[in-house]
Amino acid sequence: MNNNKKIDPYTILEKDLKETEREIEASRFNWRKVWIVIAILLMTGATYFIKDIMPKRDSLQSSFSCDDGYQFASDYEVEDPEKCKEEFEMGDARECCEVFVLEGFGNSEDYFTDPNKFYFKGYECTDDCSGHEAGYDWAYEKDIRNKEECSGNSQSFIEGCYSYVEEHN
Repeated sequence: MNNNKKIDPYTILEKDLKETEREIEASRFNWRKVWIVIAILLMTGATYFIKDIMPKRDSLQSSFSCDDGYQFASDYEVEDPEKCKEEFEMGDARECCEVFVLEGFGNSEDYFTDPNKFYFKGYECTDDCSGHEAGYDWAYEKDIRNKEECSGNSQSFIEGCYSYVEEHN
């Protein structure tokens, strides 16, 4: 029983080497899948993180001004402050829209029709609104929380203080 076939060690090594190369290539392919999944997860997480830290539409100072809130409330004859919340997420425009509705500025015909009149957060200014701004700034610095604490030498200063209290209560 003599086997005439010779076993060639090089052929066996070559087969083993090819099999090992296939295993290594399969392993590399699996690692590629793992890295792709990790990259997708990181990008998804980054997207949610960035979405949370990005400012909302109305929190950008340049988005909507106080006058935009008054204009919206006037144009659409808003009677319910909830409509202001639906239109403006946060910020000056929403607050001023609500003040317009709650204070009944809709009855003031000259609010948008007289270009010579100026308003500071719903209060009519006599000149350039500097008195209102000073009262508002003073209330901010003193952290005034109710209208009874507002005092001063001019009505515009007091109204500026009132506007700060209205915004922060």
